[in-house]
Amino acid sequence: MVTSIYTDCAHCGATFTQPDDPGRKRRFCSGACRTGAYRARKRRQEQADRDRQRQDQRRRYDGLRAKAASTTYEHEAAACNAKANQLRDKYGL
Repeated sequence: MVTSIYTDCAHCGATFTQPDDPGRKRRFCSGACRTGAYRARKRRQEQADRDRQRQDQRRRYDGLRAKAASTTYEHEAAACNAKANQLRDKYGL
């Protein structure tokens, strides 16, 4: 006699049955849920990458502004301010 177990889908939360046999258990109720979960993971990763990139750009901008404010050389300060302004205009900081 084959026993069945009830599992909740990791994507949609629907309950589905599967045989209680040896091996890896299913996490998703269908291929559509498996694909949907994959796409959601990819979207979250891409958003995290964009956020990290924006933080890096902001940190670079702030560093250039701080360097321009702390230097006693006019040409270096002007160059740092110009580069910071380019970053600000390019990335909307």
